[in-house]
Amino acid sequence: MPKEEKSLEEVKSTQESRENAIRKNAELLDLYVSKQKVFKDIQTLAMKENIANELTLHLPYVPYEFENSIIKFMVVGQETNGWNFTLDKIQDDFKKSIESAMQCTEKFQSKPKYNNSPFWGFTYKYIYIKFNEKLTKSRKKSSVVWSNLNKIAYNDNLDNKKPTSPLPKEIQSQIDSNLNTLLLEEIKIIQPDIIIFLSGYTYDEQIQLQLQGATFKEVKDFKLKELAEIEHNDLPTIKMLRTYHPRKIYFSKEYRKNFAYYFHSFVETCKNL
Repeated sequence: MPKEEKSLEEVKSTQESRENAIRKNAELLDLYVSKQKVFKDIQTLAMKENIANELTLHLPYVPYEFENSIIKFMVVGQETNGWNFTLDKIQDDFKKSIESAMQCTEKFQSKPKYNNSPFWGFTYKYIYIKFNEKLTKSRKKSSVVWSNLNKIAYNDNLDNKKPTSPLPKEIQSQIDSNLNTLLLEEIKIIQPDIIIFLSGYTYDEQIQLQLQGATFKEVKDFKLKELAEIEHNDLPTIKMLRTYHPRKIYFSKEYRKNFAYYFHSFVETCKNL
């Protein structure tokens, strides 16, 4: 194919990717705006508890590189470590506030190496770089969209709380009752090829709460708690895997020692899905 034609094709592909990303982000924005009453009720409860500035809200954002990917990966963690948008920043202009929350995620993901936490070290060095080395030979690369099981969590910068600290019961009840389909709705909009839940098996109940009807299957050569394939009737074309939070791999002598084998098997599993 002539070089000029290839260049035109690449330009067209990039333009289409940008348009698709804009469309998906608009759909995500509409989704969150449709939950305005719930989010505002949660904010009101947090203000009564005097913790609105202590609770963070994490909402995903789709970069155009994701839409231009050969393989579209979505990583789902446990909860954000507190750098993101806090509930006290939700203003009367709710839509604008939600746009700001999504832009926080966009800004963070635009950094080429994110940060040195175990979660992002694994996501960037192994999912992004290694998958691209092992699974793609094209100039197109695979990219990542990031979400979390817990959209609302304590700010990690607080002295007295950790992100994993339980939320007040009234707030948690609102989330469980009225935001329990949010992740499923996000996935339907984002449409990744593969979702990797870096949550660990202790969060399986959370996954089942948010992806009601999901089933967990063993993967060859792995124990169910190490790696599981998740199936859901509403997501028949999306391959989903749940494995340990990278903290477990980074700080466990057993898994550090066997990491090369573990990751090789993990990649092969994804290739064969």
